[in-house]
Amino acid sequence: MRSRKTLIVLALLVITAAVLMLRGVGGPGALTEEQQVALLLEAMARAAEDRDVKLMRAHLSRDYKDERGRNHEAMNQLITLHYLRKGKISVYLASREVEVDHAADPLKARAKLRAVITRGAAAGKLPGGMPESGDALTFDVGLVKEGGSKWMLTSAVWRGLRSPQELLE
Repeated sequence: MRSRKTLIVLALLVITAAVLMLRGVGGPGALTEEQQVALLLEAMARAAEDRDVKLMRAHLSRDYKDERGRNHEAMNQLITLHYLRKGKISVYLASREVEVDHAADPLKARAKLRAVITRGAAAGKLPGGMPESGDALTFDVGLVKEGGSKWMLTSAVWRGLRSPQELLE
């Protein structure tokens, strides 16, 4: 009986340590702010593939505003429109650069991404099948750590790449 209690306590300690590391709290082995942002961007790419509107919206700041004039409401509508379209979506992140302004209060980050987004029945099956459509894009996104704990998207600008070589730069 005593060993079972010991195992339960040990399991709880391991789980607590894992949660703290994922939150970036603690000593060695904790994720940096840059790593947290990178993981969030990867999770959002997977959410796009899985059509997980809830996760996409969960990280969209109420203060969202981009240079094209879209605010939180307009971005929510764009996300909804994106998911109403039929066909599988695949997102391939070719590269990402993340910079966190550690002097800002609250913390702010900028990320530059290069991605290929494909759509259609064969999306995600490259090279075996060709998707119906696709785009190679570069994204410049702004984020803020709201409440000191959750990274939120505050702006995003994207444009098509001029050539496939840009994916490799």
